[in-house]
Amino acid sequence: MTIADSPVSSVSELERLKVLHNGEKQQLTFSDAEFERRLAGLRQIMAAKDLDAV
Repeated sequence: MTIADSPVSSVSELERLKVLHNGEKQQLTFSDAEFERRLAGLRQIMAAKDLDAV
């Protein structure tokens, strides 16, 4: 069955909008300083290559 065969009458019927809980938040792999260092490096590379997103 497709949506065209049977129109959805409410948002709650749409499977793709269901909330999925991913469990408890885990500790980060890197320290805040290491994360910022890596992020700064990535931003330098993006600027050098004129990229808007990676």
